[in-house]
Amino acid sequence: MIHRYRIGTGTLMSIGAIVLNGADIGEYALVGAGSLATENTILPPYAKRSFNDGLEVHPMDQMKVTYEAMLGLAAEMIWDEALRKHRSEQIYNEIDTALANGDEDAFRLLTDELKTLEER
Repeated sequence: MIHRYRIGTGTLMSIGAIVLNGADIGEYALVGAGSLATENTILPPYAKRSFNDGLEVHPMDQMKVTYEAMLGLAAEMIWDEALRKHRSEQIYNEIDTALANGDEDAFRLLTDELKTLEER
């Protein structure tokens, strides 16, 4: 039984499912057999509504969140490596300058900083 509603693309409505007025069922959601989407129910994309278990997020939606977190982590690692490489180049240039000027103290400080940077 379906009243006034919005059902997203790819949604599966099982036998005996009831969707009441104002329900908003997201894309590729699953409304199980005998389940009830009450008035103004919002079922997000990829979620499921079953007769006995209420609302839960579909595993594909959880994978999307995990994938986005992994992409963020990879981007952060690439950014850190780029910053480390840039700073190493700066230190090498400053070491060359310290050697050209005969500045032993600056040379020692810069080589220590370079060692610390490369240990990370």
